[in-house]
Amino acid sequence: MRCAEAGPDFLIVGAMRAGTTLVYDLLRQHPSVYMPEQKELHFFSVRGKDPWKVPLEGATVRICRWDDYARFFEDAPPGALKGEASTSYLYTPWAAEAIRQFHPDVKLVCVLRDPVERAFSHFLWLVRRGLEGSRTFEEALQREPERMREGSDFGRYVWVGRYYEQLRRLYRHFRREQILVVFFEDLMSDPVRVAQKVYRHLGAPDSFAPIVRGRRNPSGTPRWRWLELLGKSVRPLGRSWPGLARLGYRIRDWNLQRPHLSPDTEAALREAYRQEILALEGLLGRPLSRWRASSGGRHDRPRGAGGLAR
Repeated sequence: MRCAEAGPDFLIVGAMRAGTTLVYDLLRQHPSVYMPEQKELHFFSVRGKDPWKVPLEGATVRICRWDDYARFFEDAPPGALKGEASTSYLYTPWAAEAIRQFHPDVKLVCVLRDPVERAFSHFLWLVRRGLEGSRTFEEALQREPERMREGSDFGRYVWVGRYYEQLRRLYRHFRREQILVVFFEDLMSDPVRVAQKVYRHLGAPDSFAPIVRGRRNPSGTPRWRWLELLGKSVRPLGRSWPGLARLGYRIRDWNLQRPHLSPDTEAALREAYRQEILALEGLLGRPLSRWRASSGGRHDRPRGAGGLAR
């Protein structure tokens, strides 16, 4: 099949703000794997649609033509496993069927995170990018139903974390052995072990040990917007001067502050997700009791690393 040969052999399909950037980075390091430099192409979410009418939670890139999509894989070495990462493939209702029509034997990697922590991280990420105008997380949650009715391009904090139906869609269209589910907590605890599990799933040698890099996509709100913009403008220069990229990331990380999630808001969200998580436990055959309880300590730092991409 022409499309399957020219396009990806595997896809990282989400969830958003659950560690997909880290998995993407760990896969890009493997000598038998090729992934484009551009993450989040969203091809199967916008294919056959008006691309700017598909709500994609702040996405800036939307590849809608096959020829444009295939070009992202043209530089893959012969024999390399090709893949890409787009979090919208999990929460966009029609993406799973579009992927199956393109490549029914594709391998999928799905990264899941405690939906309450994920929702709060999602909010802070949009605030950092200047897309969320709500003064508080609670205000943003109240506005979510209205935004969904209006077809807003961002702000689906609770809805994006409803993994049960999202995974059921994947299982309806693909065999279970095609889908590897990875948990954020495991990824933060031991990223190398999880990376090697992903390598095995894709058919790449699992003896390769990737380097765990610094944070790529942290959550938080900038103390000063002008300093956030300065760090962002410096980082692209790192392609020629790596020291400037490191400086840009240091500026970004120093400037970020992470507010705390209100205990009352956390309790309300955990109750809202309770039945969803119980159903997901049955679907996956794995207990998720920590997701149903108060978060307590968070698994934000992997062993041997100073904090990583969410």
